[in-house]
Amino acid sequence: MSSAILVRSPSEPMPNARLFLQYEHGHGLLGVSSTGVVEVLVEPRPWKPRQNKKRRARLIDEHRKRIGDPAPGGSTRQPIMTAYRQQALACAASLAEGPRRTSELRSVVPTAPSILLRNWYGWFTRIERGLYGLTPEGIVALARWSPAALTLKPASDLAKRQVRLWRGAC
Repeated sequence: MSSAILVRSPSEPMPNARLFLQYEHGHGLLGVSSTGVVEVLVEPRPWKPRQNKKRRARLIDEHRKRIGDPAPGGSTRQPIMTAYRQQALACAASLAEGPRRTSELRSVVPTAPSILLRNWYGWFTRIERGLYGLTPEGIVALARWSPAALTLKPASDLAKRQVRLWRGAC
């Protein structure tokens, strides 16, 4: 049990900010008067971290966008297969046949125009406005990442139930 001891005179008011911090961090606070009487000002309680709703929402959104579970367990020194990478690979697979317009790719990946414009991985080249092709790095990326990552079906009902259960735990 962690407690702080504060020595103050009885006429001196207790600062609310200090009480609040002690309470929020789960520490107790003892007050000692000049006569030696000890009083408990704040009871210690178990520390409970605040939930970060924005971070939790981003994580849930990432899991919703992923198709299947393409990340092999226990792998190190390899890039992680994210939903963005899956979408970029789907765009690259569509462009492997030849240059295409963003309007055509939008049917495959709804966010294709922004993925091609940002070109985060350097896989795409802009031929003209709205027309994109694949770079040699994109061809290498398609060969590196297994085609199973592109053809996986969305998560099963069991996985969806697990996500719902996991959401309730956060």
